[in-house]
Amino acid sequence: MPEKTIIRNDRYNLVEREGCLYIIPQKPKGYALYNMFKATFIGALLVCLLLFPPAGIFSLLILLLHNSIKKGLT
Repeated sequence: MPEKTIIRNDRYNLVEREGCLYIIPQKPKGYALYNMFKATFIGALLVCLLLFPPAGIFSLLILLLHNSIKKGLT
């Protein structure tokens, strides 16, 4: 008898196999280091915007242009 997945979750799967229920844990997804760098950069950008408005606005425009160009290329 083939196994039948009853509940599919990001933490576990509940599987029925041969009349018995099994809970199969899923491997946790690794924390992306890129997200941490991105959050740090945006935080530094906001501090720069508060302390030095012209430099912060210029940096924000560069970030927006970079993201729009990056999305346009893909």
